[in-house]
Amino acid sequence: APDDDEGANENGRPPKTAVEYLRIVSNLRLQLDSLQQTATLAQRGWDDARTTLDKERSEAAKVHGEIEMLKEENASLKRANASLKDANDELQQNLASDDRDDRKWAKLQEENESLKAELFESQQ
Repeated sequence: APDDDEGANENGRPPKTAVEYLRIVSNLRLQLDSLQQTATLAQRGWDDARTTLDKERSEAAKVHGEIEMLKEENASLKRANASLKDANDELQQNLASDDRDDRKWAKLQEENESLKAELFESQQ
């Protein structure tokens, strides 16, 4: 007896006996059970996919937050770097000025020594 999904027997005519009806009903029940199992597996797959997607979204949000934090830290470091550069430039200017002052002082001391020597010679 062939499987008959559409409720007809092997000759293509509607079933006439109770046995034919029972066989058709039994086949339909098996098909229904199979479809329900397939639907259950598909739902599990969908649920797993949704769970995975939710985890991925959560991870992406964390990474995005970390990126934003790093951007803020980068901007802060750039400001600090600019401030340090300004301080360094000022220090370099002060050092250059100090160097000029040291040269002036050395020249003044030389002149002073020269004047002392002239004074000493003039008193001799």
